Amino acid sequence: MCINWKVAAGLGVVALGIMVFAPEFIGAATPLLILALCPISMGAMMWAMARNGGAKSCKTDGNDATSTELTESRTEVEALRAEVDRLRNDRSVS
Repeated sequence: MCINWKVAAGLGVVALGIMVFAPEFIGAATPLLILALCPISMGAMMWAMARNGGAKSCKTDGNDATSTELTESRTEVEALRAEVDRLRNDRSVS
């Protein structure tokens, strides 16, 4: 969904301000406020993502495995390779 609730609330406040201070323009302003809701929300979300999460995602490659997990994975791979070699040798002997 492309609507940010903060932007919707802000545009609602703008609509209330128009109704209070210039009620003759509310008919013209309402469609423009509704039309502007999605693009402004997308801009706000992009700004928030760049500010909060963008730096973190650029610094990491998405792989958060620890060195212990990597060592365990390598050990498991080595064990599987040894098992494959053993099975191949058993098959060739038979």
